[in-house]
Amino acid sequence: MSLSNDLISQFIKVTNDTTGKKEKTKTYATVVESNGVMYVQLDGSELITPVDTTNILHEGDRVIVDINDHNAVASGNISNPSVSGVELSQTEDTLRIEFQEGLENLELYFKDENAKLELKFQNGYEYGITRINKDGVKVTQSNYGGWTHMNAKGFYVNDGTKDVLKCTVDGLVYTGTITASDIMSTDGTFKIDKNGNITGASFKSSKGDNFSIDENGIITASGLAVEGNISTNTIICKDISNKAYPKTLTSTVKIDVGDSAADDSSECFNGAKFRTLQGAVNSIPRFLNGKVVNIHVWNNITGNVSLNYFVGGRIFIYLHGYTVYGSLNFYHNSAAIFVYGGANTSDTAKATIHPSTGVDAGSKTCSIYSNVSRYVGIYNLNVWASDNHVDGLTGDKVGVTTHGGNFMYCSNINIVNCNVGFRSYSGAHMHVNTSSGIASVYGFEAVTGGRISFANSNQSGGTTAATHATSGGQILKQSCTFASGSATSGSGSASTTTTTTSKTFTSSSAQALQYAGTSSAFWRTDCKPKAGNWGYGAHTGWWFFGDDFEDMASKNVSKIEITFTREKAGNYAATACNFYVHNYETQPSTETPTISHRIASASVAASTTHTISITDATIISRIKSAKGICTVPASQNSTNYSVFSGTMKVKFTYKS
Repeated sequence: MSLSNDLISQFIKVTNDTTGKKEKTKTYATVVESNGVMYVQLDGSELITPVDTTNILHEGDRVIVDINDHNAVASGNISNPSVSGVELSQTEDTLRIEFQEGLENLELYFKDENAKLELKFQNGYEYGITRINKDGVKVTQSNYGGWTHMNAKGFYVNDGTKDVLKCTVDGLVYTGTITASDIMSTDGTFKIDKNGNITGASFKSSKGDNFSIDENGIITASGLAVEGNISTNTIICKDISNKAYPKTLTSTVKIDVGDSAADDSSECFNGAKFRTLQGAVNSIPRFLNGKVVNIHVWNNITGNVSLNYFVGGRIFIYLHGYTVYGSLNFYHNSAAIFVYGGANTSDTAKATIHPSTGVDAGSKTCSIYSNVSRYVGIYNLNVWASDNHVDGLTGDKVGVTTHGGNFMYCSNINIVNCNVGFRSYSGAHMHVNTSSGIASVYGFEAVTGGRISFANSNQSGGTTAATHATSGGQILKQSCTFASGSATSGSGSASTTTTTTSKTFTSSSAQALQYAGTSSAFWRTDCKPKAGNWGYGAHTGWWFFGDDFEDMASKNVSKIEITFTREKAGNYAATACNFYVHNYETQPSTETPTISHRIASASVAASTTHTISITDATIISRIKSAKGICTVPASQNSTNYSVFSGTMKVKFTYKS
């Protein structure tokens, strides 16, 4: 309602009357708004009075009015009590109180008629053990060293080093022991009963895809460690890393030798390339599984070549007319081995075998030696005597020798610079289809039960005699023709160019040694070397190689490469891995094994295959004389905890 100017003037006149005693009175009134100005209508009066106030007034509010010296002051709002020192504003059904002094960052919200209080911190708030900011609410428990933390992502309980309870949109993770009769999801799709039976659609590890079981019971794992036995009808796998079950071939393979751009680190597979013939031979599994290996040589080769312990198949070497500046040594093979001078079995092109220093064959220096091997066949070869004797020997230089109850077949073999062309001893049998060239002493010699038989064709001869048998040796001939005349000689020496090759050894077994406290330890049985402490004991990891490294004792090793895999477990971040050598061929019975010299260290993250390269001569010498390798963490804690594959490979690169 509007007030006339006359009424206002009369009110001013009355209130300015200075006659009489000034008294302060208190009364009640109702707030009236007129033309945007707030007045009060005192109880019992029909007039409206101008009013001063420190409160927020709205039309219709009931107020307490102090009248003093003709002034009306609303000292209290009964309908909407105010808070001193604050500014109030109202939006819809929410009353907002913003503190202007003191707690500048705090806003209070009262909602609906229940006067619910909410706090809002604009820039964060920390008081005592409580911190509230944009990252959530964190309450520290000072007497425990841990804290609870809650934000939009989830709820966390931390023991001071790690989250022992974590509830997020990805699920619930708890570290520790849960005691319950049943554990079940809210929809009942997953349940673990009191007997440990698991019923559910699927579940997976909180660390991503390193472990899961789907609704069909299919387990997917980046690594699976089992302590104890696994029982199943059929195991289907790509490979088995255990020397009790050696590698084998699954099909016929063709490999090439002589590519200068290749090295000798390749596995044996169809189409593999190698720099040296010995490198190619080293890659072939000893158990051939009834399969065939075809080796094609595409360049001259320097260095002696040994084929040892092959079983259950056939190996063909095609020299394509090139020269091997080294000896061929076949030792204890039950697999059949064939060496052809040409490109295939029907190609009569000749290749050459010319060693600088041959192999010791019964105190004779020999160029081709078959020793206790079931069947060795050589075809279309020029066989030169070794340029030099084996150290300590001064006897005859022999072209081809067989020994020890095996059979050797020779066809179209020409001997050059030999004292004896062909020799059989200790019960071995050599059959010569055709041969040529003249030795300076004997063309053929059979001793101590050795036998040499001939096809009825042209054969080599000797200046002393074509054949010689003694000590039970036998020469079996009918109507063959032996060459006669001067000894066949040739000029030129074998190449002695140093050839770099390599050989890789794979660990035969691996284990982790877990320490129970400070006074005892025990060997884990899951074949997973471990280092560090994930909360259930300190660990060191061990790989065993048996006597493999003994093969390298006499080699001129220039580099050793150790390859291992750190699996997806423990601390995923890069962790310091320290490696030492030890002298145990297999897992020792002692629970306090001795660690020898430190040889290397590397920082390696989880899910990583890493290779350490070693060229230091002192460390190389220590590895050559060792039986295995172990890893010890920088500190026994979770930060340095690592789990490794049970397969470690050690590659020796050497010169010959």
